[in-house]
Amino acid sequence: MRIFVCFVICSCLALDEDQEERCSGSSSRSDTGTPGRCLLQVNGSLKVRRGAHEPGFEDFTNLSRFDGDLDVSYGSKRCPCLGIDRLNGTVYLHSNSAKISFPAEVGSHCHAWDDGKKELKCAQGQTPGAGEKWCAEEWCFVDPCNCKISTSPRESREAAGITWQGKPLYYSYVTCASIDLWPADQKEKSKEHTADSVCDASESSKHSKSDISNSGGEPNSDVAIGMAEAGSRTTVAKVDSEAVRHKGKYGKSSCQCIGRAGVSGTISTQYQNERLQYPAETGSMCKAWDLQSHPECRQESGRPKWCDKTWCYVDPCSCSIPVPPKTSWYLPEATIQGRRIYYSYEACGSEDVYTVNNDLACVNQDTAESCMGSKKCAWGGADVKCLGEELLKTCNLDSKLLDKWAWWAYTGGARDSTRLFGPYDATLLIYFFIMAGIFVALVCHIEKNSEQGWLQPQERGK
Repeated sequence: MRIFVCFVICSCLALDEDQEERCSGSSSRSDTGTPGRCLLQVNGSLKVRRGAHEPGFEDFTNLSRFDGDLDVSYGSKRCPCLGIDRLNGTVYLHSNSAKISFPAEVGSHCHAWDDGKKELKCAQGQTPGAGEKWCAEEWCFVDPCNCKISTSPRESREAAGITWQGKPLYYSYVTCASIDLWPADQKEKSKEHTADSVCDASESSKHSKSDISNSGGEPNSDVAIGMAEAGSRTTVAKVDSEAVRHKGKYGKSSCQCIGRAGVSGTISTQYQNERLQYPAETGSMCKAWDLQSHPECRQESGRPKWCDKTWCYVDPCSCSIPVPPKTSWYLPEATIQGRRIYYSYEACGSEDVYTVNNDLACVNQDTAESCMGSKKCAWGGADVKCLGEELLKTCNLDSKLLDKWAWWAYTGGARDSTRLFGPYDATLLIYFFIMAGIFVALVCHIEKNSEQGWLQPQERGK
């Protein structure tokens, strides 16, 4: 008995001592004996996670959903997951000409997205089957130009034709502390370009001299233009170069659009007490998204002005334009890496005539009391007034940017965009003109009397 107890204690001590070493290899085994799994420190407690190839657990960021019902990992800080989370809807990817349905938030956080999909041989009764090999491994989509981990991400063959800010979608198991067990023959078929070639092509396209005016038009019909073509490391990948050169298609350089352009499917959005169906790629680029989907915009006459305006979704912490972005009303729970998504007309060079008439919008709250009445808003003081909570509490904003937004709050809009007057300023303007008219009439009357008073003595001298 004593020998057995000693064996158990020694085994546990050995587990603690070499845990990091075993978790950094693809052949690691935990106390469960399952290959490729180890224990990671998550939120102060041990949690079974798949083998991490990166040295040290501090590289992995684990965030929680707003409702707190599930811990969600957004990958390594050096290679964060890419996508909009907490969406209601369905999107479609493709594998060997088969159409595969996924939840609209697929790839936005670390999850075993393939598990249960019969098209990927991950259903019960198939090989490898549900919960086995690659079916059980967690992964997410990533930006190949923002992924600095030891194992490079791979281009997604299933997401061919889908782009993020003009670049093809890449995926990574490693950023999710998982092992890439996808069959070698499938990897060979993808023949993707390296991340470096895609980023080089994207950067060169951004610096192109071509300057096409923003028309807010449809995505390029040739979906292949958004993907890197087959080739070697030395070739330069084709990104959506036309889109990158297309001025304003993906927003401004200081406030870029977020979302997956070219993805098929629909998402459910909230409007008052209704649920509306919008294309799954809504907000991924500058476009008049409401024109074909919003009920007020589909009517033949009396259509609101904002129906024709282009806008897109943006990351509030990556948006430094003179007019602050606003919290989303269509997708109030949607997030990017744990932060609520915002929308912006200014990023697309459009006039925001939608928010002006929205009495509940954060930017339209003139007092701290009304501002703090919404869980999405935060009060920035008498100068900045009311903005979205993330802008003032989560994002590390530059003081100069807050000064710009203070001007915007004071005038009710930027100098060349959105509204020039607040909801009560029109009445004040009328009073101003009335008072100005009275003042001018009074001055004229005084001058006339003065002139008469100055001539009368001369007339008496005659």
